[in-house]
Amino acid sequence: MKLYRSLIIVTLNGPGGNLPPAEFAGMKPETPDEIAKRETKWMKRKLKLSKEQLAPVEDIIYDTAVKKQEFIDNILNNGSRPTREQMTRSRQAMDLLAEEKDSRLSKVLTEKQWSTYLSKKRQLEDGGNTPSGAPGVRAGGGFPPE
Repeated sequence: MKLYRSLIIVTLNGPGGNLPPAEFAGMKPETPDEIAKRETKWMKRKLKLSKEQLAPVEDIIYDTAVKKQEFIDNILNNGSRPTREQMTRSRQAMDLLAEEKDSRLSKVLTEKQWSTYLSKKRQLEDGGNTPSGAPGVRAGGGFPPE
């Protein structure tokens, strides 16, 4: 999943990575709570979530964001740049998290909502062609604010 891979690359190429720290001045990764609120708000508006769907959707997004953050923190805590093998495992882990999130969301969303979600997700993964002209991948990843 390009979106999650971009998150790792952005995170790992920061201080100590390939890009100079100035490239990351002012970039602050979102907390899992901020990600959950932003993505749920986006989904509420774009997918027309019902009141009954809001809490489960936000919980799914929050749980996924916490797992991603824990994984990234574990990689970055050793203080050295990750190896190619660690990066490959990271991408695989992020892909699995995305699959788990999608599996859980598919059980909460209606067929029409699910179809719309997948369509918007594909737009984000294809890069540049983000929904409603929103900016592309940011620190924290996920669906754009609107």
